[in-house]
Amino acid sequence: MLTVWNPMLSFREVLLTVHAGRLVAAAQPIRQGRAVPLVLEQMCRLRAHPSSVDVMEGHLAVERAAARLGRLGLVNTCLIRSLALSALLADQDDVQLHLGFRPSSSPKAVLAGHAWVTLDHRAIPNDSATLAEGQPCEEVAVLTARRPKTSRGNQVRS
Repeated sequence: MLTVWNPMLSFREVLLTVHAGRLVAAAQPIRQGRAVPLVLEQMCRLRAHPSSVDVMEGHLAVERAAARLGRLGLVNTCLIRSLALSALLADQDDVQLHLGFRPSSSPKAVLAGHAWVTLDHRAIPNDSATLAEGQPCEEVAVLTARRPKTSRGNQVRS
């Protein structure tokens, strides 16, 4: 089981969790129907921490932030966490946000889906394209998180 909060966190871990919290909060417009690519682009612009974030360190920071903010009433879903993680790791090569949905034959069925992040085609950390019920999803979209570039091709510093 993932430990959500540890009082012995280093200053870097606390700072990374705060930044992850900003990204989790920035992902909330998804609830009002904002387009996923637009929200992800805005989140990548908000990214204000050092590059080369360790993948597991970033994952744990997003989990801690989402759990804390979830207690304050913000939505904590796989989509919100995956958006935040993909924006947090936007400096890494080959970071992708995957969206999948479970097909249904009934027109009145509730839409069920899952979101996950991959780095070099491996899910982070042990997530996969399955729903909580263990049923597979059909992948319908793959988005790549990238930091905005300046006119000279350098990454914008947030």
